Amino acid sequence: MKGKRNKLLKAVASLTLGVFFITNVSTYNSHAQTLATTQSNALTSTGMYTNLVNLEDSSFTNAIYVSPDGTSNASGTKSNPLDLESALSQVASKESAVILLKEGTYSFTNQITIAANNSGTSNAYKILKASKGAKVTLDFSGQSYNSKDTSVNQRGIQLNGSYWYLSGLTIYGAADNGLMVSGSHNVIERCIFDSNKDTGLQISRSSSSVTNYADWPSYNYIINCTSKNNCDLATYENADGFAAKLTCGDGNVFDGCLSYNNSDDGWDLYAKSATGPIGVVTIRNSIAMRNGMTEDGTTKDSCDGNGFKLGGSGVGTPHIITNCLAIQNLHHGFTDNNNPTAIQVVNATAFDNNTGGNKNNFSLYRCLDAYVANSVSYTTNNTSDKFVNLSAEYLVLYNSKKWYKVTDLQVMNTSSSTARGEVLSSGTTASDFTSVLVPSVGTNFDNVWRNADGTINTNGVAMIASSSTYSNFSTDKGTIGARFSSDNNSLLLNVNYNGTSENEEPQVPEEPTKPEEPSTPEEPSNPENPSEGSSYLQNFTTDGLDSAFFTISGNLSDSKGSVSYQDLTLTTALKIESSTNISFTIDKEADLTLIFNEDCNKKIKINGESYKITNGILTVELASGTHTISKADAVNLYYISLMNK
Repeated sequence: MKGKRNKLLKAVASLTLGVFFITNVSTYNSHAQTLATTQSNALTSTGMYTNLVNLEDSSFTNAIYVSPDGTSNASGTKSNPLDLESALSQVASKESAVILLKEGTYSFTNQITIAANNSGTSNAYKILKASKGAKVTLDFSGQSYNSKDTSVNQRGIQLNGSYWYLSGLTIYGAADNGLMVSGSHNVIERCIFDSNKDTGLQISRSSSSVTNYADWPSYNYIINCTSKNNCDLATYENADGFAAKLTCGDGNVFDGCLSYNNSDDGWDLYAKSATGPIGVVTIRNSIAMRNGMTEDGTTKDSCDGNGFKLGGSGVGTPHIITNCLAIQNLHHGFTDNNNPTAIQVVNATAFDNNTGGNKNNFSLYRCLDAYVANSVSYTTNNTSDKFVNLSAEYLVLYNSKKWYKVTDLQVMNTSSSTARGEVLSSGTTASDFTSVLVPSVGTNFDNVWRNADGTINTNGVAMIASSSTYSNFSTDKGTIGARFSSDNNSLLLNVNYNGTSENEEPQVPEEPTKPEEPSTPEEPSNPENPSEGSSYLQNFTTDGLDSAFFTISGNLSDSKGSVSYQDLTLTTALKIESSTNISFTIDKEADLTLIFNEDCNKKIKINGESYKITNGILTVELASGTHTISKADAVNLYYISLMNK
């Protein structure tokens, strides 16, 4: 099976967050990307952040303010804030809302539940966010803990709602999960889950009564969050840093997350036969470190202590792991955990795991037809790697007291000396890395290992050095293994919200300020002029040339190939020819996004000026007024998105 082949990564992330902007000339397709195992294959991004994370408070219209000493009868202004639970109750009947938390520690003895009927929409997320620059801790350590029957213990926040954006919160000391995400299409960014008595953040159904797979939590994005020191005192084997397990649906993504010193695993994607397979989970640009031991050094035999646990019980789901680092975990760095399907592990570094003995850096031997590439092992304690019945290329591993490297794609079987790759005289050593000095236990890694935008930067720790033999040993000729730096190639995720404001003192709205929303968010109607915060779409596959907003002249074709974008498969394109013209009028600034064939890097004219398309996507900021789209080069246009600022 030597030679090159293409592997299709089905990143089933149905993204209905609004326009997806591209920075640093990166492209992101939320449904499918082709991992071509050739020299041109490149790691598409090493980080992600949203448009909301650093917004000033004044950007939000009619925000409700809360504080640790807020009261239920307050007005919700900055000078007269509500308490958090009253604010959540107040926004339950609204279709959009912003709650800003002032600095301080908020103490709770009971669980906070955001009900399923307290949801935003794809056009207007509900927002629960720390005020700009505020340090906000939600302290649930006052909850009672039952070690004999842990099922009665309360969580910190139970998020049953959908289309929520949470940011800047530290959730501390809950008697169960810090945050249980049971809704869909939520975005959790720059939150910390600390010292909870079960998993810090878990994605699973809200109760056993939710039996339909379609109702399980799906398409949630967990971005640049940290989960540490979570420990279930009853057994020490349930508190992971992050988990998407047992009953979660399609398209859940972790990007830029740190998980360290949790009593059980860094990530747990466990499934069991009683409930069946879970949806594909994507973990990228993330680190699992020193799991199986808490920050005070406590560990027990029951601690699983894996970095990335990628399944369970022989129930299969082809999870996707990209640009991840497992470092000094008690047991395995990466383990299939008896997931029998085609897991994909690309640009992974297993760095000195198995501190407890008798385990592996990489333990991928039950995942049939799995794929591993651009991945490297490093050990100071002779820890072996196990790869069986999977395909690999550009891999450095240690097995049977020897180092091996795999260059061309081959089937791996470390049980056989003929299927391990090429024997090396020596493998990876400390000199191959910029640094091997991992900061001590107790370090606040959320502070020292993050860039200003929240993406990860280990300051060279466990990063292959430019002087290393392996500095260009990968399918894209970049360094092997995980890649983090001060200049990450980061994607910007745009989350829709309602409007902006200059008011220093937002008032509690009786009714939310909102755009004229369609009943079906994916296909909004096109009014004569877009209202603030609205998104207006033209899908040539479903709409043809008909539009109440855009004026379109030209010819359609269904023979130009298909394009995957957000949760859509686009098969019909408008041919951009000399006779083609699209015009529209807006009375506010807006962002225009055009979707073409994924390999398109040609030009198109907007208002007579040529713009370069990058890998099938073009995003342009437009001023108010009348605009036209016309031919520069002959291209195929599949989709138009226009979103007011």
